[in-house]
Amino acid sequence: MIFFESNLILYYFGIFFTLYIGVFYLITLFENREKIRDPKVGKLYTLSIIVPAFNEAKTIGKTLVSLKNLNYPQDKIKIIVVDDGSTDNTYEIASRFSGVKVIKKENGGKASAINIGLKEVGTELVAVMDADSFVTEHALWSMVGYFRNKRTMAVTPALKVYSPKGFWQGVQYVEYLFSVFFRKMFSFLNGVYVTPGPFSVYRKEFFDKYGDFQENNMSEDLEVALRIQSHDYKIENSINAEVFTVAPNNFKALLKQRVRWYSGVLNNLYAYRHLFGSRRGYLGIFVLPVTLVSIVLVLALLGYYGATLFISLLKNLYQIRLVSFDVMGIAQDYLANFSVLKYISPTLVLFVLTISFTVTIFILSRIYSQDKGKVFGSFLMYALVYGPIFGVMWITTIAHKILNLKIKW
Repeated sequence: MIFFESNLILYYFGIFFTLYIGVFYLITLFENREKIRDPKVGKLYTLSIIVPAFNEAKTIGKTLVSLKNLNYPQDKIKIIVVDDGSTDNTYEIASRFSGVKVIKKENGGKASAINIGLKEVGTELVAVMDADSFVTEHALWSMVGYFRNKRTMAVTPALKVYSPKGFWQGVQYVEYLFSVFFRKMFSFLNGVYVTPGPFSVYRKEFFDKYGDFQENNMSEDLEVALRIQSHDYKIENSINAEVFTVAPNNFKALLKQRVRWYSGVLNNLYAYRHLFGSRRGYLGIFVLPVTLVSIVLVLALLGYYGATLFISLLKNLYQIRLVSFDVMGIAQDYLANFSVLKYISPTLVLFVLTISFTVTIFILSRIYSQDKGKVFGSFLMYALVYGPIFGVMWITTIAHKILNLKIKW
């Protein structure tokens, strides 16, 4: 009985939590629907784009071509590639581009490469661009208008998966589309807590005043966003500034990436734990707490239903043994007594409602970000496997922390 009641408590909490979040963000969208458009560009700021690169020979050429094709006055853009000790021909490929400054250094990590680039920056704005990502022509134009507000220190793009192929990239494609919606909602709440590596744009004076990127931090883009928030500045988002990134195409590479990301989440949220609380507005009382609760909830559900499934499997195997492995007989008896009405309950209705809200948010994300990809198969895969995969990645991350295992790029 206690086991059954715990099951219901956990299930209902998960359902109501998801519904609450969904309704809250839909209300946020409704209240700010007139702000969804990017502000008009006023001043044409000068901009430096730093491209840290380590063994990116396969993609850096395409990255630089996309930057060169930005529909922004080219005399106001400076591109700086920092080769972080590559062992392939990244440096040679980047050096072929006219007007691109290429710096070669010993390998020291992404943040150290960005900081080398910052020393070369004399412009008003500075962007960081991963060497495996590609901007659309209008991306920068969509973003610079937000800097008309003097309190805005960073603007993030609508980050999407580039040319998704196969199961793993398909799942990430849907995940990134959800993130496009949520990051825009976070910006309405002044709660953006990460400035992604692919083409986040910063006001240079922030680094002049508060220091460069942390070189000992595995998630430097998350740390700098929390640092901006800790000084009561704003981080905006442009849902129209499309930027595409090459996502891992197998589970091993994806797990390695997420262990690094999630370890950075734990480290940085602890370092900036003072951001929790009512003094920080929605960031402290909603966005960050919901992030932590979501992680705990997924881990709890994964652990509980994993144990339940295992126990159920053992019971079924035992029952099959009792009837001399007459599987067909058991199946026929089940079908004979099957009734749809038995499964129609308030619990099912709540589940269907939750799925409906999830689909609605996904559709809105596609509409507002003008996404045109084929999504049905990817969305179905995402719905079936993302929760367990997310939980496994967090379990792996926590295991790394407990066992003090080294986390690599």
